[in-house]
Amino acid sequence: MSFLYKKTSSQIVIFLIISISFIFSYKYVARITNYSLYISIAYAVFMFCMTGLILNGVYVINSRLLYSIVALYVLSIIIGFFIIDPVSLRVDRWILITRFWDAALSGIYPYQVRSSPNGVGIGAFPFYFLLAFPFYLVGEIGYFSLLGLLVMLLDINLYFKNDVHKKLAAIFLLLSSVAIWWEMIVRSTLLINAALILLYSMWMVSNKNQSLRQYTIKGILGGLLLSTRGIFVVPIIFCCFYCFLKPWKFKEMLVYCSSFVIAFIITFVPFYLWDRQLFILHNPFMVQGDVVGPYISIALLMISLMAGFLVKTESELYLGSGLIIYGAAFIYFISRFIQSGFNLESVVTVVDVSYFILALPFLLLSI
Repeated sequence: MSFLYKKTSSQIVIFLIISISFIFSYKYVARITNYSLYISIAYAVFMFCMTGLILNGVYVINSRLLYSIVALYVLSIIIGFFIIDPVSLRVDRWILITRFWDAALSGIYPYQVRSSPNGVGIGAFPFYFLLAFPFYLVGEIGYFSLLGLLVMLLDINLYFKNDVHKKLAAIFLLLSSVAIWWEMIVRSTLLINAALILLYSMWMVSNKNQSLRQYTIKGILGGLLLSTRGIFVVPIIFCCFYCFLKPWKFKEMLVYCSSFVIAFIITFVPFYLWDRQLFILHNPFMVQGDVVGPYISIALLMISLMAGFLVKTESELYLGSGLIIYGAAFIYFISRFIQSGFNLESVVTVVDVSYFILALPFLLLSI
């Protein structure tokens, strides 16, 4: 069989997807063995070979077996929630949701909360915490993480409904990824953010000829979803170029953008009114901006605006979004690696690799 994929973009995307799994594997396997590099290389080769077999139609499974595998995967995650104590994993993503709502419900300004005495501030935007609130009440943030996996599976199923091989390959790359295992075990919620934005993007481009009322609704939902993480302005920009500039729809774009901006701003108004000084000192814009720095953030925004003119197809929209978000995560990764003095040990102990997960859903639809 041949491992040559039909498009160069597919080769690049599959390499990037597997690179994310490789980075996660190296970082976390290194905590239990000195053979992390060799294990991670073998794991990456396995993923590459299996993906090639699936895409070339050599390895195919029926729908019943596929659904059974997914069900067992989900069941194992739920069992893991009862067995694995997230506190023991020393990852603070889930606990920030708990501390945010603990503070807010106690009348304490929540954005001044820290993950630890010397920890970072809260970087997620307000609507993120509103989405997580039901899971805070249940007492298990892990179900919010699991919802991200289920939404991503839905995205894959909808997008590749007419391409069995790519659907199976995307599901394999998703479920076999160490990054996703990590996401579930530590109750991280990066995947749910990205999967929802991806689903929203698919909805935006599915029907570009709609009424002004429908574009108002889409704008409101888009503004709310952007009020999770600022990096998702990238796919939003691409959606706007794809839906409104080709062909030119000025009135529709004005209605959409106006409702979008208003909805986004409204999510921050309660915190501004709560305490203006604390909002200025402790706001998520500052925390998110520190990830790659203000200059690089502006550069990424400009690149997105320029690349938007090149987006001609739905697949290019997801590809462009995935590449830019991956690039942002890679810049952060490299900057922290340089700050550590090019010390590989820092990758295991200090450098945060989790932001690569934000690019994964978009890359999976681009294989």
